[in-house]
Amino acid sequence: MVAKVRGKLVDTVGYFYVEHRSVGASVTEGHAFHLVEGQRIYRGDWIAEAVWVGKDQLRIVYRMHAVSKVPESSPSQYEGYIDLHLARENTLVGRSAWRGYFNDLGDRHSVCGPMYAEKFGRTKVRKTERLVDEALTRQAVPLIGKVRTKIVASTRS
Repeated sequence: MVAKVRGKLVDTVGYFYVEHRSVGASVTEGHAFHLVEGQRIYRGDWIAEAVWVGKDQLRIVYRMHAVSKVPESSPSQYEGYIDLHLARENTLVGRSAWRGYFNDLGDRHSVCGPMYAEKFGRTKVRKTERLVDEALTRQAVPLIGKVRTKIVASTRS
């Protein structure tokens, strides 16, 4: 995701697990990292109890627990919203591509931007963690590039 914060773009990469249950879905584990000069800097963890999963859509209301402060002042805990739709495009590392946006809520409501995600599919958590770590190590800059193309395209419209 790429956030626009006080006129400056802030690149963030990460991953999350959607857990499907008989009565709905949740995100039991999400991790965020700022991308600064190609290096990942741990930002914090997030969870979501309000998750809506459709055939081609995913909506999440998340609660972020920030461990590492970013250059701009921000609270250590806040909530936000993610809206993703299945995209018909080639992926870099996953099985399917998803595009949409995120928007922090409350005092951070002006922190928002486009989001790009790739689904790995059903696999064992430890295997997924290794795959995600490898993907973020090798593909963090290209993944952010996919999001930034959305920003460039929207400013041309």
